[in-house]
Amino acid sequence: MVELLTVIAIIGILAAILGGVVSGVREQQEKVVCAQNMRQLGTAILLHANEHQGRFPLTMHNVSDEEESWVYTLSPYLEDVDAVRVCPADPQAEERLEQGLSSYALNEFVFVPALDQLGRPLGGSYDSVFKLDDPARTQLAYIISDQKPLSAYSDHTHSRGWKNWSRVVADIQPNRFSRGESAANGLGGSANYLFADGHVELVDADDFKSQFSGGRNPADPTQTYR
Repeated sequence: MVELLTVIAIIGILAAILGGVVSGVREQQEKVVCAQNMRQLGTAILLHANEHQGRFPLTMHNVSDEEESWVYTLSPYLEDVDAVRVCPADPQAEERLEQGLSSYALNEFVFVPALDQLGRPLGGSYDSVFKLDDPARTQLAYIISDQKPLSAYSDHTHSRGWKNWSRVVADIQPNRFSRGESAANGLGGSANYLFADGHVELVDADDFKSQFSGGRNPADPTQTYR
């Protein structure tokens, strides 16, 4: 009986270790696939800009027809838009695919022109590659927050209003890659970020939050993340 209990205990320990290894491998694979998706989207955004006098595609903030939003207008520049518009770690990935949505949200600073009440351009608009002073440090896209509704209108952030951390996590998921269930406060993990030169960085959620603690909004091209 003692030997049997010992064997059972050893099997339990090995199962726990194996489960942790499998979970870690799966998380790493999801990070890699997500980064590949974002890089392809970044390439498509730059190709679109190249054919439209440097201007970036539009979001549902500026158009009324879903087929005019960036998820659809980038399709001609991608081999298979459905293969890259959803993050494999997104718990609502299947629903987004079915509804033609994306796991990624574009940076309001870049993709939503700042206008006054009469529709006239204001300062602080960066909707063209020619308006970016530091593309390698300018954030283009994020992994969408679990708090955002499944809606075409969730295709962009409201990063001009990121005055505190709660507004950030209402828009994006800074801890998309974390062991177990993601903490509601957006910490305890990491996420991929797409930059305007086309590269993708994996950033720790705590490091991202520290930017706000220092009084900086890393989504703002004039206050770039470093």
